[in-house]
Amino acid sequence: MKYYNTAGLIEGFIEKPDKAVYSMVFLVEGQLALRLNITHQATVSESCGVPVEKVYQWLWEEGNEIFLRETFSQGTTITVKAKDVINGNIITSFDNLEKHEE
Repeated sequence: MKYYNTAGLIEGFIEKPDKAVYSMVFLVEGQLALRLNITHQATVSESCGVPVEKVYQWLWEEGNEIFLRETFSQGTTITVKAKDVINGNIITSFDNLEKHEE
């Protein structure tokens, strides 16, 4: 993992991308709180609005918004797909996003 940014108690780390997803891990006080993924397919979709060049900035901003707006279990993984985002905005309700708890 590669350090990305810190906001208060939240630290963001980039996970090595694979061919299918880009991932950012969010730690709170050193503990895994959230893993946010966006599929590669989403980043190449014209309507998505999240280009590969800005994918980690987008993951960082969206992850922080999720911390502010939503309630989820520690260690949750959320995967955003092409159908979930338009013009850089997640349009799928939080409850309907693909989630896994670790």
